[in-house]
Amino acid sequence: MNSCCFASVIFEGNIPFFPEFLSSLQAQIDSDFTLLLFNDGVENLEAHVSEYTLPFRIITASGTSAEIRQQMLTYLAASEFDFAVFGDTDDYFALNRIAISKKLLKEHPIIANDVWLVDEAGKLLQQGYWSIRPEVKEDISYESLRHYNVLGLGNTAIQTSILPKNLALPASLIAVDWYVFSCLLKSGLKAHFTSSTHIYYRQYEGNTIGLKKLTLQRFKKEATVKLQHYKALAKLDEEITPLALRFEEMVQTLDTFSETQLTKFSKQQEHPFWWEQVQP
Repeated sequence: MNSCCFASVIFEGNIPFFPEFLSSLQAQIDSDFTLLLFNDGVENLEAHVSEYTLPFRIITASGTSAEIRQQMLTYLAASEFDFAVFGDTDDYFALNRIAISKKLLKEHPIIANDVWLVDEAGKLLQQGYWSIRPEVKEDISYESLRHYNVLGLGNTAIQTSILPKNLALPASLIAVDWYVFSCLLKSGLKAHFTSSTHIYYRQYEGNTIGLKKLTLQRFKKEATVKLQHYKALAKLDEEITPLALRFEEMVQTLDTFSETQLTKFSKQQEHPFWWEQVQP
């Protein structure tokens, strides 16, 4: 029988949403998993988790966002678990998420599931957000992730055997999940998307990326993050270099950008994927 864990990073800013996160895991129809919490500075974390009947481990983590996630992935690569389901501690989950992930991971190395948008209070805003996109009807390849990301460390599950034992991530990286899954798919692996389960993806100011309306401020932030991603990936794949150069040229002019230029340099897309709307 395949062993399974649910891996998440917890930090002080997500504590207000933590009870809903834990409650949705406790209510899973398949309860045969261990919760792994990589603790970035939360005091008395065990007291929060002990109120629930969840098998859990707390692993101390520290550093930048990228360094902490590198610690998480390195831990998983060396662990006894066959499957790892990922989730953000400010989100919550469909009650069949563990069950569907386990089932599909017997056939696919990486699973991505749909996102249902909720507001800061957890009220449903929109369901089936990505399942209507034709791009997810087929398995997701390295080329699929060239201009956007649909594989986050909040809506995916993996066979842990695909993880490298000595993963190295640039310490200042922001779009960590985009880089990680690009590296995994570069080897020829493909990810399978399912709408049979989903995460409740919280939209609020504390969310690093979210799927909010594209404003000038957000455009500038996303352009800078995409440049950083392409420059890091270009060190592994020279075919990415032209993209990095195009974004570098655009980022150098961001100080002169105005609202009217958003139309020229943004992709008007209903139900956008992460990082999709900003184009050079």
